[in-house]
Amino acid sequence: MAGFLEMMVEAAAALTNLSGTIVYEIGSDDRLDTARAMVQKGARLVIATNVGEKWTGKSEQNVITISRDIRNAENTIGENSVDLVYGVNIPEHINELPVALASIRRLLRPRGHFFLHGHPIWTSATGHHALW
Repeated sequence: MAGFLEMMVEAAAALTNLSGTIVYEIGSDDRLDTARAMVQKGARLVIATNVGEKWTGKSEQNVITISRDIRNAENTIGENSVDLVYGVNIPEHINELPVALASIRRLLRPRGHFFLHGHPIWTSATGHHALW
């Protein structure tokens, strides 16, 4: 796993003991490196999410993949259903951030944690991060 992702998993693991937890990962990486690392640290299940068809049919032990936007995710997996919501370099890609944060709150069990890391906002001819 790349050094940056490994560092982020370590930071999340320092926030909460991952042993036996259910983790909802927003914007999972293509190879599921982060999800695997969380399982290795003891997570019982990682729900690795991203948008698009590429997320159908992926399979890893203790990892399920779903194509899902974080907004209103509790309608898919239920309220109070996860111990940790985790996302790296994703807030700048989320449209309607207040709606997403409210959804995260509903997903989390009591005393659950969320770990979100944002990438710097930058602009270009296509406006990528400034779009949101």
